[in-house]
Amino acid sequence: MKFALLILLISASLFFQSEAVDKIVVKGQIWCAWPSVTGEFVKAVELWERDGFWPFHGMVDDHLKANITFHKSEEKERTYEFTIEAEEDGDGDLIETDYELYVRVLNHCALNGKAEWTDFDVTGLGTRNRWSEDKTLYAENQRYYINRWPYKRSVSGHDDNQH
Repeated sequence: MKFALLILLISASLFFQSEAVDKIVVKGQIWCAWPSVTGEFVKAVELWERDGFWPFHGMVDDHLKANITFHKSEEKERTYEFTIEAEEDGDGDLIETDYELYVRVLNHCALNGKAEWTDFDVTGLGTRNRWSEDKTLYAENQRYYINRWPYKRSVSGHDDNQH
């Protein structure tokens, strides 16, 4: 009896998750703190959704398929503007969405000029009732500041440049 109830609950949750497709729109700016960095310092932008819990962060995260555009701002120096439009078919419970989104940016914004991935949490996405007609979640006016120092981490755990 318990096994049949468990199968019924799993089937119901899979059905409801397969019906729930959310559209996600993230817009914002990426700014490089270093005046010496010129040219096109953003090489790629990706949208990810956290699924793991500590200590497994990053191991089971979803790389969302998305339409992503980014370009240098004509109005601000060392600034890129980006727009991400994605779809995700369920995370969270059956009533409210509970997405833990983050944006990954491949950039050359460092004094040493090396390309690295930098992760930024998407804030202000909010939650909504899954039964509402509007299936779009918005996170606009995101501002991501890249300020990386080319330091090595010492054995003591402090940032320094003594190596």
